[in-house]
Amino acid sequence: MIMMAQIEHIKKMHQMEELSIRKISKRSGHHRDTIAKYLNIEVDEPPRNKLTRPKKRPVLDPYIPILIANVQVRFHLVLVITCPCCPSIKAAVLL
Repeated sequence: MIMMAQIEHIKKMHQMEELSIRKISKRSGHHRDTIAKYLNIEVDEPPRNKLTRPKKRPVLDPYIPILIANVQVRFHLVLVITCPCCPSIKAAVLL
């Protein structure tokens, strides 16, 4: 994967130095198709890896009701707090 600084350098070579994609690929060591791909994207957006999936967060989310029920049974007094930035995250606090 190419870093953002390398993408900017490739765009600079293509626009300011008016080098062809083939010459840029020889200088940088990247394939011509890769150079062409990064010349067509916007500078502000970072390159994305299409092979990765978004991570499921939080890992304990399916088990939170079970954990809360166990704590309530064991200690009788529980305050459930919901995270303001991520409503699916809940925490049990003993009173």
